[in-house]
Amino acid sequence: MLKLKGIQPTFNHILVTRDYYEYDDYDGGAIVNPAGTVKRYQKVVAVGHTVKICKPGDTVMIDFTRYGQMKHKEGSLQDGVISDNPIVKYNIPVINIDGSDYMYLFDTDVYFIIDDYEEVDDSTPKLYVAPTPEIIN
Repeated sequence: MLKLKGIQPTFNHILVTRDYYEYDDYDGGAIVNPAGTVKRYQKVVAVGHTVKICKPGDTVMIDFTRYGQMKHKEGSLQDGVISDNPIVKYNIPVINIDGSDYMYLFDTDVYFIIDDYEEVDDSTPKLYVAPTPEIIN
């Protein structure tokens, strides 16, 4: 077994961090990113020699659609009818380097490079309180 200490991606591959949401991310009272899911924006660690769109240190928005696979429960296909709600699982290539996990992607998986951003505290859950209905007499 090899314990990797560092790698250089080839051709149009990039190596990015594998950061997770620590807390549930809410939007309008609904959870849009549950805690423990991979963030869509990551930091570029290394790039292949043909990559021209980003460089190490850039923060990029990732398109994970290439890695999505539809999954069904075992035995949910009966008589040609699917009886469950399928979910999408993502099979993203992960490389462990010196005890840390990184994602090994293509440069075409990058939506855009984030030039400027502001860190906000997402640890406080945001509650949605429905307005009290008016009572008409």
